[in-house]
Amino acid sequence: MTEPIIKITGLNISFDDEVIHKDFSLTVNKGEKIAITGESGSGKSTLLNAIVDLFPIMKER
Repeated sequence: MTEPIIKITGLNISFDDEVIHKDFSLTVNKGEKIAITGESGSGKSTLLNAIVDLFPIMKER
């Protein structure tokens, strides 16, 4: 079985009283390619920014 490289469960994103994403879940396995699609203003960039904040890139020294 392949280990996930990204696993998100139950992510909620909102601004003020507007819910952008509710109970969002995503699993991406090594070697897998995904696409995030949707209309303008549907929250694609907001979702990607949240994912980057959850999984910061760590540099080895």
